Amino acid sequence: MGAKIRAMQRLVLMRTSLLSLTRKLDAANQELIRISSSDSLTGIANRRYFEEALSVEWRRARRHSNPVALLICDVDYLKLYNDTYGRTAGDACLRKLAAIISRHSERPSDTVARYGGEEFAVILAETSIGGALMVAEKIRSGVQELKIPHPSSPFGQVSLSIGIASAAPGFDNPPDDLIQAATKALYRAKQEGRDRICRADAA
Repeated sequence: MGAKIRAMQRLVLMRTSLLSLTRKLDAANQELIRISSSDSLTGIANRRYFEEALSVEWRRARRHSNPVALLICDVDYLKLYNDTYGRTAGDACLRKLAAIISRHSERPSDTVARYGGEEFAVILAETSIGGALMVAEKIRSGVQELKIPHPSSPFGQVSLSIGIASAAPGFDNPPDDLIQAATKALYRAKQEGRDRICRADAA
């Protein structure tokens, strides 16, 4: 009888240990997923996650005939900023900008990602070009309010150029079309003097 009780106790301990190990493995897997989808410098989503999120949102919007908007933000004269203050200061600047962009893209359905070295991207679900323009202006103004000194910029402080596009996905247009439209709008914003927003009227 005593042997049976001890065996049952060992079994309970084994089950408890197994449950604990399973929880630890689940937590470790979740952390690996978070790390693989996050930008190590800013803590926001990385480009890989951005591409997956845009693909998912594009398919969802196609099913429901909703528009998807995209903002691509470029830090004006970041190389000159790094040349003036050093890479460490440049990294700190990028973290501040990521926080501002995230603050003004606060809906659960919004995705903010670091798109490139000095570029950020924002996916706005169910958002028209007009709605995207309002979000973009909040972001641009928020960066201005930071008043981060940048003596090598003609504006005297850090600023953003933003290209925006919005489209209702069809069955024959991929999400790359939206990226290209927003990118072209961004290039136009830079060509027209930077620290501004340009929109693509069709994507």
